Amino acid sequence: MGYKLAGFRHLGGVEIDRKMAKIYQKNHSPEYFYLEDLRDFNERDGLPPELYHLDILDGSPPCSAFSMS
Repeated sequence: MGYKLAGFRHLGGVEIDRKMAKIYQKNHSPEYFYLEDLRDFNERDGLPPELYHLDILDGSPPCSAFSMS
């Protein structure tokens, strides 16, 4: 959210939990979104070109309110 407030364009997201994915997509409207395990996402080939040329890549832990741990 902070990046959006600072003027950055939100390109994408990866989420494994279907319910959290719906919330994430509604709140952030990423251009590219992948509902899958990050390990599976890392095996993907042929992502959109702009996802290979990022200014910032941010990987965040689950929000404490949503974390199952």
